[in-house]
This record gives sequence, structure tokens and C-alpha cells, in this order.
Amino acid sequence: MQQVIHLIDDLRVGGAQRLLLTFATEAMKRGVRTGVISLTEDLHVSIASQLRIAGVDVMSCPSKSKRELLDVPRLLRLIRLIRQSSAAVIHTHLTYSNILGTIAGRIAGKPVVNSFHGLPSTARGSSVMNLVEYRVLDLFSNGIVAVGDVVTQRHQPFLRRQTILTVPSAVHPVAAITEEQRRRHRVELIGDDQRILILSLGRLTEEKGYLDLMRAFKIIIGRVPSCALVIIGDDRGPHAELIKDELLRLDLKGHVYLLRPRDQVHELLGAADIYICSSHSEGLPLSLLEAMSAGLPVIATRVGAIPDVIDESNGLLVPSQDVHALAGALETFIHSPNRRRLLADGAQKTIATSFDVGIWFNRLMAIYDDIEGARSGSFTSI
Repeated sequence: MQQVIHLIDDLRVGGAQRLLLTFATEAMKRGVRTGVISLTEDLHVSIASQLRIAGVDVMSCPSKSKRELLDVPRLLRLIRLIRQSSAAVIHTHLTYSNILGTIAGRIAGKPVVNSFHGLPSTARGSSVMNLVEYRVLDLFSNGIVAVGDVVTQRHQPFLRRQTILTVPSAVHPVAAITEEQRRRHRVELIGDDQRILILSLGRLTEEKGYLDLMRAFKIIIGRVPSCALVIIGDDRGPHAELIKDELLRLDLKGHVYLLRPRDQVHELLGAADIYICSSHSEGLPLSLLEAMSAGLPVIATRVGAIPDVIDESNGLLVPSQDVHALAGALETFIHSPNRRRLLADGAQKTIATSFDVGIWFNRLMAIYDDIEGARSGSFTSI
């Protein structure tokens, strides 16, 4: 295979974006050329820089119109970029890219693979966009993958012709950090290396459940004042302001820290004591897998593909949108260091045995090769 081009809505820090970085790093080892096209002008952000370091040709194709999906000049530019490339396959991620990338790839004569990273959106105004996405993929996609069985099951009923393949996400092993690095990061984050540090990663959006998490944490600090919650995520958007207002309303300053994304996420995982995912809706969050790989005990809501990963051997599951369940799980971990260590060991074993990057990469390459083979009349099964 000469080259794979990944098309994505944006390169802000997120699970789909970090998965591209994982692919690019593995591709470089295997001698597979990789390109990335972003539909927004974000070529100087952290993920773009890291992709370039991994040897990726990073391009952008932003819209100059408020009606992004109907921006014909942008679609023509995208077709031209794809035609001019030596890509054997285009792989698209997230809604706009799934729609525009599939159309552009079809016109440019390139096969297109699409990814579903999360569950069907329930956000206001998203239903029409979802219907467009399903229709375009059903008619023109060469293959569709999803990051978990639940994600596949939730999207499949909306597709009549296409069959979704489940290819769970993967993560490179997260390297351990030194005690000095751990102490330094804890002081930088919360001003103290002795407090119990609870960490959560994700954009400050409604589906991440951060309002629930802060309300649960308000209960916790009434019982265990010597702990801190750090939430790291992109704080752009209207819901981020609600989260900031709730932090002030609950008087959590000095206990909860909202921080912008940063490059050394793996080191920050190593500096934490507990990882928590409070989401209302998820596919299979990459940050959860990374936390498990880093040896963190995890608490997560029972949504999306998370129950396929978390069980009594490697973490705690709680119902979604249940503030008291979140608080109870946190209190259990805070008072049970031995149980935290046991579940952290189980988490690392789960990642090592079931979420290997090499196996994941080989599965994607087999899908790409089969699509190429089918188009050339030499199909071989995956």
C-alpha cells in the first residue's frame, strides 16, 4: 500500500485525533505513508505538530462559508487534494468528514473507509445531519468500522446496505514516570504532592457529564477534604461556561482544577491516583484505555462500549447521571488503596492482552487491502 489519507473534522485534542496519532506512529514503523486532512484551519495545534513529528503530511481544507456542508468550493478543493495524492485508501472520522470525505473520495476515484467513534448523537439539531451521514455512507462507502460492539449495534439499524465491522481502539503502552516527575507534575497541577489526585480527560461538553462529576466531588470534599479533581479538556463552547459557572456555584475553587489540553498527557496520567469517566454517552474513550495502560484504577459510567472493557477485575462501573453513585465509587477508592492497586494491575493486563496496537493496525490494513483487492478483482478475506 502506497499511502493512507485520514480525513477528520478538526485536530483539537480528542479520542479520534489521538487515535490518528497512534495510527501514524505505527505506520511510520511499518513504512506506510500517512497523510491527514483536517476540515478546519488548525495546523499549528498540538496534535498537528505531533503528527508531523511522526512523519505525517498534515493539510487543511477549511470552509469559508457558514454553510459548511454545502460549501461547494471547499468540496472541490478536497477532491483536488485527494486526486493529487498517491493515497490508496481514504479513511474518514467524525460526521462532517464521513459525509464530505465519502463524496469527495467517490468523485476522485478513491475507495473510502468510514469510522464511527461514538454513539448516534442526541444533540439538538443533529438528527438531519445524522440522516445525511447514514444516507451518504450507505450509498457510497467502501467499508465502515466502529470502535466497539455497542457502537456498531447502535448505528447498524440506520444502514440498509452496509455492514459495520467492529475494530476496537488501541493504545501504545503508557510508560511509567519517575517519582521526581510525578511529584513535579502534582505540584504543578494542584500545588501539593500529597493530596489524592483524581483525573478526568475530555472536552468540556454536556455528554462528558462533568456537571455530575463536580456535584459528586462536592459530596466527597465534605468527607475527604484532602483530595483534588483535575479536569483537562478543550474549554471552548457554551457548555464549558456552564461548567465554569457550576464550579463557582459549588465553591470548588482550590478543589477542582479546569485545565486546557497539554502535550504530556501520559505523564499526567502517571501523576494521578484515580481516573474517572463520568460520561452520559461514549463510544470507547481512548483516554480511558490510556489511563488503564498507565496503571490507574478507573471509575466509569456504564455507557457505550465501556462495559465491554471494565469489569470487577479492572475497575468500577456506575450508572450514568447518578451523582451519588459517582461519589460512592470515589469514596470507595479513596479509602481503599489496596483495592486501587489490585484493580490498576488488572487494568494494565486488560490493555496488554486486548488492546494491542499492532493487532489493531494489522486489522485496519487488512480492511484497506481487501477493499483495494475487491476494486481490482483480487479480493482476499480479512
